[in-house]
Amino acid sequence: MRKKVLRGISLGFALMLMPTMLTGCRFGFASDPDDPNEEVKEEPIDTSVDTFEYDSTLSGTNITLLNSKAEIQVALEKMGEEFEKKSGVHVEVMPVTDDSPYTKVVSLYNSGNPPTMSILDTTDVIALAEEKGADLSDEDWIEEAEDYLTEVNGKVYSLPLCIEGRGVIYNKTVIEEALGEEFDPDSITTLEKFTELLDRLVEAGIK
Repeated sequence: MRKKVLRGISLGFALMLMPTMLTGCRFGFASDPDDPNEEVKEEPIDTSVDTFEYDSTLSGTNITLLNSKAEIQVALEKMGEEFEKKSGVHVEVMPVTDDSPYTKVVSLYNSGNPPTMSILDTTDVIALAEEKGADLSDEDWIEEAEDYLTEVNGKVYSLPLCIEGRGVIYNKTVIEEALGEEFDPDSITTLEKFTELLDRLVEAGIK
């Protein structure tokens, strides 16, 4: 962890301090079963294999993490507690509730109380990077995350936190009625084929 704890959006997908501080530890958060009758199991975080050398001069520092992923709020809070035990640095995990993450972080900047780090979508990182972000281009982990970085004008402004799938919800009946043929979704395997399908639907009168 750097000697200077940056104020502002240090990173977009931003758990920079978390992964560097408990290197090699085993994570074991509580399960969240879909079945309410299923037993909730929790495995404690094992930091016995953590070999990171902490900077004692940072003890007593407070940092804030704006969390836009509600499903990991509890896990982040627990990880923050472990981090504080090891480093002496307190982490406040701020959940995003009613606002969008972008609206929330801009509001915090306008109020003069911006978070140290924020978990944001790539588009939000790009929008805020040059004005509010820290240049992370010289970080050691860059090579390991080479294909997942957010760069603006050649500078890296985010650490990737997760990869999430995206999907398209479609109405098979509407498509078949518009095209006058059976629709096989498995036939759409490239962006070009998807674009072609959309063009055909527009030509058929679908808006």
